[in-house]
Amino acid sequence: MVLLTLIFLEFAAFFGLSQLGFSTASMRPPRSEFESWGAWGIPNTLSRQAELCLDVGYRFNSYGARDDERTRIGKDRWIFLGDSFVEGNGVEEDKRISERLERLTGKQVLNFGMSGDFGPLQYLILYKNLASKFEHNGLMVGFLPDNDFTDNDSLFWSQPDRYNSRFRHRPYYVLHPSSEKISVQYGVFGKSIPRKQFDRRPISPEEPFTRQIVDTIQDFINYQIAKAEEYSSLVFLTRNILRNVEAHQLWPSSAGNTNATQASGYFTVDKDRLRATEIILKELAIAVGQRPKVLLIFPRERDILVQNETGLRRGPAFAAFIESLRASGWNVIDLSESPDIRRMSDLSLRCNAHWNASTNQVAAEFIKGKLQELGILN
Repeated sequence: MVLLTLIFLEFAAFFGLSQLGFSTASMRPPRSEFESWGAWGIPNTLSRQAELCLDVGYRFNSYGARDDERTRIGKDRWIFLGDSFVEGNGVEEDKRISERLERLTGKQVLNFGMSGDFGPLQYLILYKNLASKFEHNGLMVGFLPDNDFTDNDSLFWSQPDRYNSRFRHRPYYVLHPSSEKISVQYGVFGKSIPRKQFDRRPISPEEPFTRQIVDTIQDFINYQIAKAEEYSSLVFLTRNILRNVEAHQLWPSSAGNTNATQASGYFTVDKDRLRATEIILKELAIAVGQRPKVLLIFPRERDILVQNETGLRRGPAFAAFIESLRASGWNVIDLSESPDIRRMSDLSLRCNAHWNASTNQVAAEFIKGKLQELGILN
């Protein structure tokens, strides 16, 4: 009876998802985490990203970026760095900001965006070690206030509820007591384990033997569940429902909150994170040299919600952060200032917190206009 019930539920889940036009199984693009900048695509792979509300093609080129194959030498080109919003998580490649900008401006835009908790310190290391090797006329960086202040903060990732991330091979900053410089370490506590398979959690041989056993069992179970999502519509549907419930618990609407600004990175007040990120982006500006540098600030829906509720565009600490970057040579374009984006009823994909194709299009048009106002586009 149990077996027959599971077979019936599996069929019902597959049929229901199919009839509603949803994906019937999960797929994830193959990534690794052993480069000096952390997460990266497996070179020369074709795959798909499938979630409850999306099914899009993925292509990582010969150097691991989700982009066309590019030569090292080329004229009139821009480098585009950023996290999953720049990579275009959840949208087809030709509908991302980078491709939209190419069509709108007639200039090549080399996309080096990457998912996997990718932050400003990784943008800097990726630029120095790979992206800068490609001839380019300027640099654009997608900055997400929602998590770019915490992505590379060792203190943030050292919290007990993030224990499973402690050995990830990714760079973290430690702000010097003088607040004038940072040091870089790999692993939350200075010990990391590179991994060629992003879905397998690194387990340290230096951990107590009992902890290794527990971690190994947990990793095995989680990995098998993830693999089951690729074949079972029932497991896939159940996991997506649980993820959506968890997401709503972790990121409640700011409506009704006594301090709504806590829900938005635009109103961050952590001076150490602001200062460390400022140091990183100023070092990136120096590395780019005299080429034009554009910092694109990406709002999430809750950022605009908080702005509307408070009547403020950003907090004083974030405003000072932006002005300091402008003084160091960055041209800053805040996409929350786009009237068209602010009027949109839905910026994100239905089951994924990343921007949908329409938001990417509107953002690209706004960016083009701002670049022309700044005199950057010829």
